[in-house]
Amino acid sequence: MFFAAEAALLTKGITQSTHSGIHRLFGEHFVVPGIFPTEMGKNLARAFGKRQIGDYESEFLISREEAERLCQISKDFVTQIRIYLNKQRSGDHE
Repeated sequence: MFFAAEAALLTKGITQSTHSGIHRLFGEHFVVPGIFPTEMGKNLARAFGKRQIGDYESEFLISREEAERLCQISKDFVTQIRIYLNKQRSGDHE
């Protein structure tokens, strides 16, 4: 999701290397103007939060259902970004 959001930002000439910067800028340039729904910004932040906990908490457990839900949310996020990128490439900027 991070790299997909980063790719979307690149269409606007915006670069950022930190997760917090990507989240903030994705919201500012894509969620607030309504290019992507608010839920996409929330899902990006939620997935990152889970990743942080998984990386740094030694006793973090996640249920199979939660993991499957996060995988589906991630796939949907990347699909929406891919559609946007294809429209940008084809010149269809609706």
